[in-house]
Amino acid sequence: MEPYDPEESTPTSTFTTTDTPQFPNLTPEEQQEVLNAHHPEIRNFLDLEQIFPYLIQRNLLTDMEREELHSSVDVYNRNQKITRLVSWLPKKGSDGLQRFVFCLRSSVEGTAHQELADILQKAAQEVAAKRGDTETGHTS
Repeated sequence: MEPYDPEESTPTSTFTTTDTPQFPNLTPEEQQEVLNAHHPEIRNFLDLEQIFPYLIQRNLLTDMEREELHSSVDVYNRNQKITRLVSWLPKKGSDGLQRFVFCLRSSVEGTAHQELADILQKAAQEVAAKRGDTETGHTS
């Protein structure tokens, strides 16, 4: 994939929702629990440049958030950018974490995103199992 250029249209992925295993519906608090528990893995393995177009495509970043994270002026270092992104995801709706995992699975070329997606998906399933929830959702 070419480096992210905000002036170009976002890419289309060949990855479809039918490729995604069942993903549990989580509350914003549960999403934050999963993200907090796996923040070290996210910080170590997330490639911000690779995932930016997919985050935009899945409406996980507003224009202002995108500019904040992708600005040419390094207001935030990489870890701070990831921390900010992780804090925003549960606020993106009941499927914020699910859409993030979908973005990870879509942007795997040359990254550890597939492994990170698997870790987050398993953690989400464990959180749902703790409360006895078997209901799942799909990203469209």
